[in-house]
Amino acid sequence: MKRTAYIIGDKKRIGADKDFAKAERHLENFFFVVFNPKAHHATVLKTADYNEKEAAAIFKCYMRECDMVFVLNGYEQSAEALEEYKEAEFLGMPMSFQTWK
Repeated sequence: MKRTAYIIGDKKRIGADKDFAKAERHLENFFFVVFNPKAHHATVLKTADYNEKEAAAIFKCYMRECDMVFVLNGYEQSAEALEEYKEAEFLGMPMSFQTWK
């Protein structure tokens, strides 16, 4: 069975697309199936007409189903990412952290 990973980070930061994509590739190299919330953020907001708070709740549901989380640098600058981090920590989920700049 494949392991799953969720990426925690500031989705609205300039350059976030690049960091989320790099994290996704990094995790795939270790044979993880990756849920990249940045890749789905705009789609969830537009397609289903959800607001930011509703989208955050949906993403947290996905996160809870994953085997681990990967935390990008600067996550603490985003209230949403910080909330995800705190929940993952509370749930005792294994975490890996970005090491590149």
